[in-house]
Amino acid sequence: MDKTDSLPTTTDTLPSQVSSDEFPDDNDNNNNNKGYPIKIYVYDLSQGMASMYSQQLIGKQVDGIWHTAIIVYEKEYFYGGGVQSDNPGQTPYGNPARKIDMGYTNIPQSVFHEFLNEIAP
Repeated sequence: MDKTDSLPTTTDTLPSQVSSDEFPDDNDNNNNNKGYPIKIYVYDLSQGMASMYSQQLIGKQVDGIWHTAIIVYEKEYFYGGGVQSDNPGQTPYGNPARKIDMGYTNIPQSVFHEFLNEIAP
């Protein structure tokens, strides 16, 4: 399998790879003239505990322990020992504290995957 055709998922242990066959074709996701919608999911890994206990524990108010993911091409991409992907909302981080609309991209999914594989360590 070519390196540019693969991306790890949360169900795989690294360095296992998933073929791009698991993703819909580039044209399938771009079903409007604006491009592919992009969202950012913001997770609080402490699930509210940082906000409740940080002042007492460390003498400083911390609102959360933040982790983010990008939603594009109907997939959620996030860092977890490397860039991984899963269905939106199905990652191990629970429910997002915020969902932020970021606009649209016209970059095809295959080009995005190629970029991710190029920057992978």
